[in-house]
Amino acid sequence: MNENQAVLAHLLKIGVNGFDSFWSIVDNSDDEDDFMHLLAYRVTTVFDLLNQLGGLGVVFDISYVSTSESGTASLLISKDEPIEIEIRAIPDSVIQFNRLGL
Repeated sequence: MNENQAVLAHLLKIGVNGFDSFWSIVDNSDDEDDFMHLLAYRVTTVFDLLNQLGGLGVVFDISYVSTSESGTASLLISKDEPIEIEIRAIPDSVIQFNRLGL
């Protein structure tokens, strides 16, 4: 995890309840793209994470499992089927929080 990712992880742990219960950070040490990945296990937690990320100007992609029957789609979310948020870019301004001693 690079410095910006570590600062972002710290800010998210402070700002979004339920770390380790309702969301987690995936160890991406084996990941070729070196992006940070978050897994969320509740819809309300996803909204909290997206609100925090958007407020910080973070660029991200979202992946989720859905079912499609009769033209309608429903979102599946659980510990076995989490919503994945891939952090694509963290603005340099995020590192300023680290300088504040947070």
